[in-house]
Amino acid sequence: MTRRARFSHRRPGQQGAVLFVAMVVLVALALAALALLRSTDVAGLIASNLSFKRSALGATDQGYLAAKQAIDLLTAANRNAGLATSCYSATQLPVDTRGVPSVLTNTSTFDTSFPGCKLTNSYNSTETIRYVSDRLCSQTGIVYETDCVMSQLPGNSANAGGNAALITTTAAYRVTVRVDSLRNTTSFSQIIAK
Repeated sequence: MTRRARFSHRRPGQQGAVLFVAMVVLVALALAALALLRSTDVAGLIASNLSFKRSALGATDQGYLAAKQAIDLLTAANRNAGLATSCYSATQLPVDTRGVPSVLTNTSTFDTSFPGCKLTNSYNSTETIRYVSDRLCSQTGIVYETDCVMSQLPGNSANAGGNAALITTTAAYRVTVRVDSLRNTTSFSQIIAK
């Protein structure tokens, strides 16, 4: 009689180590993908915030030009007394710790104190431009070197030959521009004008 060999169909007990390692690797990959996704989101936010800031800084040119035109149109009496409708103060305005005139830090106070000194950016209608000019003097009235920050301007020649240039001394003017844009982006710019 032939005997058949009996084979056991039972497998040796598996411990599941490969399954456990595969699950750990899968969780690690999921966490890495999540971290990568978050970092690209943050990078996108930073890039867009920088673009808003650059756009706001570029808009300060419009505020400076408007302020310069307003100063040029002032009469001598208005330069010595100040004229709020021309966004101009004959005395130095109080400033905050950053050197920005305090009146510009609160938009509602500014809009009341200096009516007509608010523009909308002609290139980007979401940006609001506010500007103010102040003469760097401690008192209103005629400019005295003891009361004002003075600047020197080259003048025309006094002699007929035209070789020597005159130096004209005048009070310095500070022009401060504030631009408000999207995502509460605020940009300040100051220029000392002569």
